Amino acid sequence: MGSQCCFIWIRGGYRRSFGRHLHWLSTQKGGRRQVPELDVADVAGARSAIGEICLVALDRADLQQLANSDYAAFGEAPEGAMPPPHVAMRALAGLEAGTPALWCVPFLIVQEFSRIVVGGCGFKAAPVDGSAEIGYGVAEAYRCRGIASAAVTRLLEMATESGSVDEVVATILPGNIASSKVVSRLGFTAGPSFVDTNGEVLVRWSYRVAT
Repeated sequence: MGSQCCFIWIRGGYRRSFGRHLHWLSTQKGGRRQVPELDVADVAGARSAIGEICLVALDRADLQQLANSDYAAFGEAPEGAMPPPHVAMRALAGLEAGTPALWCVPFLIVQEFSRIVVGGCGFKAAPVDGSAEIGYGVAEAYRCRGIASAAVTRLLEMATESGSVDEVVATILPGNIASSKVVSRLGFTAGPSFVDTNGEVLVRWSYRVAT
C-alpha cells in the first residue's frame, strides 16, 4: 500500500505561491529541472497509505509567514500539520548564519492528489562531527498511515547522499510510542535518555549511515 514520495527544493530567495509549488510538482513529477534558485530532485521510492506524498521545502518568505503564525498562504491543513513558529524562526536564524538550506529549512509533507499539508519534517542544524538531527510531525488525523516513515526515509536518503553524515539522530519523548516505533522500524537504535534545555526527558535514537 502507499505511494511514492517526491521532493521539491526551494532555495532561499526564489518566491512563488505555495499552490504553484504543488502545481509545478504535479506536472513535472519524476523529472529533473533547473530554474533560477529552484532544484527538483528525482522521485524517491518512499511510500505511505494515503497516496503519493511530496516533501516541499520553503523559501524565506514562507518561513517568515510561518514564524508569524500566518498559515493562510498554505491552504487547507488539518490541525497540527504545519511546522510551529519556533521551527521557522530557527530556520531563518540558520539561513542568516550561513547554514546551507538543506540543514535548516523544514519540508512540508504534502498529500499530492489533494495538495493538503499533512505534516512537516527536516534537519534541525548542519551536521556536527558527522551527526545530524532530524525532526518530524504529522497531523493527528493522518497518523498511523506510514506518512512519517515515508518522510523520515527520504531524510535518511538525503543524509546519505550528502556525503557528510555518518549518523542521523532523532530525540523523542519516552511516552511517544508511535514516533519511537517509526524510527525503530527504520533501523534507529535507542540510546540513553537525557534532559534537554527545556527540562524534558528525551531518548536519543541513532541511525548509522552506510558508507
